[in-house]
Amino acid sequence: MFSLTGGVDNLFDKRLWRAGNAQTTGDLAGANYIAGAGAYTYNEPGRTWYMSVNTHF
Repeated sequence: MFSLTGGVDNLFDKRLWRAGNAQTTGDLAGANYIAGAGAYTYNEPGRTWYMSVNTHF
């Protein structure tokens, strides 16, 4: 006997970013600065398909 499972993560391919990697701007003691690589550099993967098969005996 076996079971088959499948699915799709991020079905509509929404752009997702990893927390904490967004670009930061601000004013540090009168000097403008930009820190971080920016969110576009650290995109999470898009749509993911998966499937698994489990057997029971």
